[in-house]
Amino acid sequence: MPDLKRLRLGSLESIELSAELFALMCEDKRFSRHLHLPLQAGQDQVLVAMNRHYTTGEFAALIDKVEKSVPGIAVSTDIIVGFPGETEEMFVEGLAFVERMNFAKMHVFPYSRREGTPAALMIDQVPESVKKERVHKMQQLAEKKTEQFQQAFIKKQAEVLFETNQDGVFNGLTDNYIRIYASGDIRCGEIYRVVLTKPYKDGLWGELC
Repeated sequence: MPDLKRLRLGSLESIELSAELFALMCEDKRFSRHLHLPLQAGQDQVLVAMNRHYTTGEFAALIDKVEKSVPGIAVSTDIIVGFPGETEEMFVEGLAFVERMNFAKMHVFPYSRREGTPAALMIDQVPESVKKERVHKMQQLAEKKTEQFQQAFIKKQAEVLFETNQDGVFNGLTDNYIRIYASGDIRCGEIYRVVLTKPYKDGLWGELC
């Protein structure tokens, strides 16, 4: 499809990653440098309880490989807090693990009990008030991680596919999933090279090159 301007993958499992995929991301500029890899929990005992077949160490090693293979890549993830059996110590350990990761974006959810699932029958359910508090703490960390990731690109150039225009301020996404705002002679649906200059709203401000 020669007219395709950009392609971005959705959620993947680690088994679906390959050297060929990394090479494609580096060689074809239409391919977004973004991967969504669900972690679910940052603590090994909780991962076992969730029936996730990897450890935090294995996940960290995978992310390290991804970042070395595709420089500047954005990795987003999902985190569930308050899974049955998650103690305060486990939560704190999970929080510390996430702190060490270079996530560009995190989607944080409280565990929701669903009838018919093994987790719904577990006796050590976490109280709703505790889940709410843990979601708040993890969400605060998520916002901090996004800010850190974005600020690493200030003063650098990026190609932005602009999507919308509101009162003369255009916004769109870089190939590594940073929301960019800019003004000037811009047409929606086109890609422009910009210099990223400062934080702005939920992303960065860009100046046309």
